[in-house]
Parts: sequence; structure tokens; C-alpha cells
Amino acid sequence: MNRLLFAALLGLALAVPSRAASPSLWEPFDGQVVGVPFTAAVDTGGDAYARADFYVDGVKVAETSATPFYTRLRVEGDGPRVVHAILTRSDGSTLSTPPVNVTVQHDLFANYPRVSDDGSGFVFPDGSVTVAVGQNDSYTWTGMNNLYNGNASGTESYVKNLRLYGVNVTRMMLEYAQNQSQLLENPIGTYNQKVIDFWDKFLPIAERNGLTVLITPWDTFWMDANWATNPYNAANGGPCATKREFITSRAARAAQKARIKMMIDRWGNSPAVFAWDILNEFDIKWTGATTTERAAWVADMAAYIQDYEMEKWGHRHMTTLSSVNAVPSGTIGNTIYRNPRFDFANNHHYLSHINNPQNWIDPALDVNYAVRYSLNYIRDGRPYMDTESGPIEVRPTSGDWDDRYFHYMMWAHFASGGAGTGMRWPYRNPHIVSDGMHRSQRALTIAAADFDWSTFRQQNIDGRITMNQADFIRMGCADEGQAVLWLAQDLRKGDVRSVNDATVTVSGMAPGTYYVRARSPYRGTVMKTAAVTVDADGRLTMELPTFQYDIVVTIVPMSPGNVAPGDGVGMEDVAAILRIAGGLEPAAPGQAINADLVADGRVTIEDAVALARRLAAED
Repeated sequence: MNRLLFAALLGLALAVPSRAASPSLWEPFDGQVVGVPFTAAVDTGGDAYARADFYVDGVKVAETSATPFYTRLRVEGDGPRVVHAILTRSDGSTLSTPPVNVTVQHDLFANYPRVSDDGSGFVFPDGSVTVAVGQNDSYTWTGMNNLYNGNASGTESYVKNLRLYGVNVTRMMLEYAQNQSQLLENPIGTYNQKVIDFWDKFLPIAERNGLTVLITPWDTFWMDANWATNPYNAANGGPCATKREFITSRAARAAQKARIKMMIDRWGNSPAVFAWDILNEFDIKWTGATTTERAAWVADMAAYIQDYEMEKWGHRHMTTLSSVNAVPSGTIGNTIYRNPRFDFANNHHYLSHINNPQNWIDPALDVNYAVRYSLNYIRDGRPYMDTESGPIEVRPTSGDWDDRYFHYMMWAHFASGGAGTGMRWPYRNPHIVSDGMHRSQRALTIAAADFDWSTFRQQNIDGRITMNQADFIRMGCADEGQAVLWLAQDLRKGDVRSVNDATVTVSGMAPGTYYVRARSPYRGTVMKTAAVTVDADGRLTMELPTFQYDIVVTIVPMSPGNVAPGDGVGMEDVAAILRIAGGLEPAAPGQAINADLVADGRVTIEDAVALARRLAAED
């Protein structure tokens, strides 16, 4: 067996957790370098267990009874560690997984973007923790092409405008292969200085403006369309006699790794790189490769990217992989959703109603289906998002109609449990996201700020949402204490109307007091606030303000009156509220929520009076 085939098969074994006869850790894998915290996930082998206890160097550090069994582990110090889990059956008997050796490196991601410690959001280079608000772009499209054609200030202005709307991630092909002049390499190994110059200058622009870039090294769509002239084609001096050999050829693999090495050597230390999306739509049919061959390519290339980045810079960026299938299964699904080398999962939402939209509701339901499917497939809590979608078959002729089509899909993605907005492929003229779409992105950015993304690990809760009115689309996601709901009139069943006297109820919430905001999904503005107490029955109900089309509801826990440092509530909290109300000191988000005792969306003297009266009554 040659070395290339052996490495590919070994990598494939790591990429796809097997159905073992006995339980094992499928994440982390043996020899992995992990940050802190890091994920440990158990493959139970198909058997039923009641609890999993996780150990590092023989010391229990975590346990869970929620299935699938996974957790995020914290350890002190760097260096080698041994990880294992002990599973307990309902009868009390136990079984241990084989040990896995890892190397802990606390600063694995340096100041690069990374997944939040205990949530499904992302930590950005400026320290902010939120979701991915983004789109697709290219150095040949309006805005970015200013720099490509020598006008750096034009592209910087474009980037500044994106940031004003809350965009923090843009997805771009390292090489946009629509025509020969745009190629990164031609012939293979000879680099196009114009493309190199773009990236040399663009990443610093992105860095200083707080934009990050999800970079995918190959544009497989245009490689397929232009295969006759593509430099990988053997007819043009390349290593591939057929498209399949882009995946299977030893020579092609060497050329691909040379591109990756150049990319990492030149730009691999930039905090503006959000992640490496190692192959655009790796499962697309154009190569003719089998699913096993594709997965073997992914395993080898993912290992090379991570290992070489560590060798070169001592840190690494997040890595991921995109699928053209919105609901992949089998080997493709396991590779997308469960590869232990990937930090988050993504695919492309090209489903029938999205591709050819006839109304706004059906595309939103397609998005909801794809997000729910994906979250259910993921077995280790990693974030998930769509990174390419849009009206690929029929482009809307009305800008206003298209803006609302985008708006409904974006909110469906976020409320269903996606880690952000999803990313539109423009399919417009000019080929960029419109200002109306950007306004929706800005509204979502504002609403997302209601949550603590360092801990929010959302799961879909559509089935737990009820309303007192019919003909509504209800979507939502939540964890133990935070939730977001998106409620939209089903315009397939009637014309838009003013919705009055509507209430929404969410079941399954933990007992406690919650700060609930009804927000406009178009501007992000607060339409109504309420402090709602949930009893042991777990039902949270809010009366909604009058609205049209749709509305967003955000729910976060609150501790009314707990404003000053410390756990108790006393007169020092009254004083803290007065200082905030008088403008003497700013309020942190949690303080503002706890200080708003009258639940009017503001911190005023009335809140201090309300707390003082409550304390007096308690005495």
C-alpha cells in the first residue's frame, strides 16, 4: 500500500466516527492538539447509557446525562494529557472508553477567531463574542474590485460600510476562477501577482476595520464550468487527466498542498482570517470521485492545513468544509457534521423553494428544515451555519421583493438555531448584497447583542412555541436560560394585517425571572419589554405589541435589582441604579436588565424607587 493511500485511509478513519462495539471517544482523536476548553464526545457504539463521566489524567472533570454525550473540558497548564470517559448504564454497571492522548495548548487560536468557550457563537479578534453576520463576496465584484483594480481607498470605504451594518464575516474564494485573468495560478505553481497583491493589501484593511474572511482556496463551480482551460487540466499542463483526479491524483495533491503552504506562509498569521473552508462544495458531482475518495481527500488536506499552520506559526485558525447538499447524510454527512478536525459545520442551502422562490414563507421553511436537520446531526455542540444560498434558478426582478425574501431566510436561519445570518450568494445586478438586506443584517446584529454568546448553546424549540392566533410561522431556539423566537404571518394564507392582542408562550423554560424584549426584525428596535416570572410549569407567556409581517422576541435571565457587585440585593443596588440613571456610570448589559425593574426598556429613578420600596416591604 503506497504512503498516500495509507495516509488517506488513516485520515478517513479519524474523520468519521465508527459504530464501535464498545464505546470510545471520537473527539478528541489520539494525538490532537487542543485548546482550552476542548470538546470531548463519546461514540456509544449504539448501546444505551445513563451518564458519562469525563476524566483528564485520571481526574474526573465533567459529567453529563444528556445525550449525545459530549462536554467541553477545562484543564490547567499546557502539555500532554490523557482523556477518557466512563459510561454508566441504568443498572449501575460501567464501561470505560480507551484512553486518548492529546496535547493541550491554551493559546491554540492566539487572537484569531474561535468558537466561544461554552456556547455556539464566536470570539472575534477584538474580544467581542457574537454570531457570524455575513455574506459572500469576491475580489472581482463591486466594492472589492476597487482594490483589485488599484483603488485601495474604495475597498476600504466598502468594508467600513459593511461594518456599519454589523457584517463581521465575508466568505471569499482565494481564487475566483470565472476567467483566466482572475486565476491565482496559471500554470500551476506560477502565481498571479495581481491576485497576490489583492490579498496582501485586503487582509490588513479587514484587520483594521474588524472584518474577518472565511477563505476557501478553490472555486470549484468555475473550475467545472471552465475545465477546458483550467490549469489543473492535463491538457493545459496540469496534473489531472480527468476532473476526478483533482481528488485522487498524487501529483494534484502535491500541487494543492503547495498552494495551501503558500497561503499559510503569506497570510496564515492574520487575525482577519475567520477560518479556512478547505474546499467549496466538496461533494459536488463534477469531479466524479466517490464519497469515500472525497472524504479521504478531506481528511488528508484538513490534517495538512492544521499541522502546517501549527508548524509555521505555533497557532492555527478554525477549519471547516462546505457541502452543496443542505441535508447531507452517510459519509458526506459524517464528514461535514462530525469530523473532529472541524471547529464548526456549514453547508449550502440550495433547496427547491430557495432556488426558485415564489413567496417568502416557503424559502424560510426550507431554511428552518435544513438548520433543524443539521443541528440534529451534529453530536458535539459545534456551531452550524449556511454559508451560501440564494435564488440560483430565478433571480427576483424586484429589489424590495428580494430584500424581504432575504429577510425571511435570514431570520429563519438565526431563530432556528443557526450561528448567525447565513450567507447570501448575491445573484443580483450589481452582484452584491443590497442596502435593504444590510438593514436586516443590522437588525439581527442588534438583537443578537441581547444574548451571552459565551454560554448560549442553542437548540431548536419550534415545537415548544404556541400562540393565541392562527396562521403564524413559529420558529425559535433556546438553551436552559436564553431563547430567541421569530414569529411571522403565514402570508400564503392571507394578506398582511396589523396583528393585535397576540400572545406567545414558550414551554420548557427553567423556573426564574426573565427579561423579555419584543423587537422589530427590520430595525432591531425594542417594541416592548417585560419581566416575566416562570414557575415550575416552565411556561413563559408574553403579550406582544401590535405588529405587521413578523416580530422577534428575545428572552434572557434576569435577577431583578442585583446591580452592584455581589449576590445579594440591598440599598447598594439602589445607589447603583441611581448612578446609572443619572449618567454617572455606564451600565453593562446584565446590569441594565437587572436595573430595569419597571421593565420599560430604560434605567430611571423610577427603578431605584421600585427597588427601595421592595426592600422596605421585605423588611
